[in-house]
Amino acid sequence: VVLLTGMPGCRKKTLEIDTSPPYLRDLAEQLDFYIGTAVGYGSATFPNNSQYMKTLKREFNAVVAEYTMKWGTIRPDRETFNYGPGDELIKFAEDNKMMVRGHTLAWHQSVPAWVEDGDFTRDEAISLLEEHIDKVVKRWQGKIREWDVVNEVIRDGLTGQPGENPRRSNSVWERFIGEDWVEFAFRAAAEADPKALLFYNDYGIERKNRKQDAVFALVEDLLAKGVKINGIGFQGHFVSGNVPSEEELKANLDRFHDELGLKVQFTEVDIRIKKPVTAEKLAQQAEEYKRVIKVALEHPACDAVLLWGVDDGHSWINSSFPEHGAPLLLDSRFDRKPAYYAARDYLLAEIERRQGGEEGEEGGEKEE
Repeated sequence: VVLLTGMPGCRKKTLEIDTSPPYLRDLAEQLDFYIGTAVGYGSATFPNNSQYMKTLKREFNAVVAEYTMKWGTIRPDRETFNYGPGDELIKFAEDNKMMVRGHTLAWHQSVPAWVEDGDFTRDEAISLLEEHIDKVVKRWQGKIREWDVVNEVIRDGLTGQPGENPRRSNSVWERFIGEDWVEFAFRAAAEADPKALLFYNDYGIERKNRKQDAVFALVEDLLAKGVKINGIGFQGHFVSGNVPSEEELKANLDRFHDELGLKVQFTEVDIRIKKPVTAEKLAQQAEEYKRVIKVALEHPACDAVLLWGVDDGHSWINSSFPEHGAPLLLDSRFDRKPAYYAARDYLLAEIERRQGGEEGEEGGEKEE
């Protein structure tokens, strides 16, 4: 290795990273679509890693804060609101003409200890939740297009037994307030910014299963009460080799759109590979990414796919699923993987297809 990289011409070949156009964001914009990513905040990512920043600006036209808008970061104590990191991300997005997705106003995780260990009455907890949502949403009113208002209410491992509670019992909001906390959260967000799109966000609902049924029932009930909910976020944390088929993905987007009238998005996509990562597995992953983007682009109620990270080196998968890796479109050097090229090729093909259709329609009109 030392000999090869030290030889004339070999070092450049070894270290060179493909940054040639066209870029994902430019192609997505031609399709009136968002290709976005979660943005980490810190010394190794935003705003301090120059390569991370260049890649973020070049490839994506939408961003979502990975942690900086969650309770645990934004509100370390009851009186303090740490808006700084969020402000930085929003200014970056405005400067680079990116859509901003807010994440998340209420969740059972990333809750500061002063809330988790607090001793609140139901009324006090309701007031605290509503106050937090009001302040945070109004802080960025008109700058954040859409919010994940509530995240992951429904638990895993549902059996379908009579009387089974599908809700997460470990949620601080469930504990202090009860099941109607979700309604309070959505109503507070709608009041704070009437123009923002409001989403319920969850994982493991990309297939028809008991968890999806429970999410459907939850949202259907809220809509029946007149609660404003605009969309469903299908997180899309997939394992390569077990990604739903194109038909499955489409059918499940259809269910929420056709029956409930909701927008749909893939909001936290990564496709992790069981180690060792091989060329064959990367090729399979590429086809799976293409599948997700194809379904999203073809669906009339979907206008975004957001990845959960810019590159493999800064993915949550590395610590949470160490037996897996390589979950994103770019590797740990920010170089493009087969999945990147598959996504880009599909976007290019879709542009050509639509342009061809427009030309055909124009031609037909001229013949008439």
